[in-house]
Amino acid sequence: MSTGLVLYSYYKSSCTWRVRAALAYKGLEYTTKLVNVANADNMMPAYLKLNPSGNLPTLIHNGQVLTESMAILEYLEEVFPDRKQLLPTDPITRAKIRTICSLIVVGIQPLQTPKVYQHSGRTERFAVEMTVLGLHALEDQLKSTAGTHCVGNEMSLADIVFVPQLHNAVTKFKIKLDNLPIVKKLYANLREHDCFATTHPTKQPDAQASDLSSCRSTTSLTFNLGKSSSDENNDTFGKE
Repeated sequence: MSTGLVLYSYYKSSCTWRVRAALAYKGLEYTTKLVNVANADNMMPAYLKLNPSGNLPTLIHNGQVLTESMAILEYLEEVFPDRKQLLPTDPITRAKIRTICSLIVVGIQPLQTPKVYQHSGRTERFAVEMTVLGLHALEDQLKSTAGTHCVGNEMSLADIVFVPQLHNAVTKFKIKLDNLPIVKKLYANLREHDCFATTHPTKQPDAQASDLSSCRSTTSLTFNLGKSSSDENNDTFGKE
């Protein structure tokens, strides 16, 4: 049965990967529309009409437009209560999960976005240094919450946010995790989960097309409001 979900995405977007992973974990089918951020398709009037910030992801559900990945993740929890949940019922545990999410979304993720460091006179080295500080704060927080997952032993929104950002830190900024034993162990284990493995950026059709063509042909990847593609993600122009 159709869920009526449409996800606008770009493969490099860690924020879109969060949503892809949550949808996969919940077993929710969706249609993907690719937004070629390399060609600034996210700044075209058609997309800005949907999402004025030009960020990704954007999710449409039965005609309703949703933006900002954390709002989308919470929405999926509320609208599909019959699917596997990423927020438990216990208020204390929910608060701990949201704390981890906040540390990553506010303290780490924005610094990994070229929009921040390329246009603020800062260098990539500054972004790396600040990301490392954020990861150490995360390590300290995880000392009191981590089990097999970021909070306890069940998959939660904290894990959904954690893996894409660690992927960026390790692959984009080449940050070593040797001094972050909890972060390192969690990342090594969680990234193998099906919801992350099957939605990995390198498995997205726009990533595959990019690998095949260094000139980034826009024939099949150019954003089109009226036609759907297959899969998603954005990290270049905006945080979402």
